[in-house]
Amino acid sequence: MKASISVFLNYTDEQLDKAKIGTKLVTYHGNNFEVPNSYTKIKDAFNGDLKLWVKQQ
Repeated sequence: MKASISVFLNYTDEQLDKAKIGTKLVTYHGNNFEVPNSYTKIKDAFNGDLKLWVKQQ
């Protein structure tokens, strides 16, 4: 089961890296380390549980 999670996380990272600059990403109750460094958090709500990120690089 752990291998499946690792494969999924790697796939997700690859897709986020391929996204165009300006792509918006919303996370709910996630950790900041789960979002690639190319994304900048621009807003949060609900005590920081809901976050809006934009790809800058």
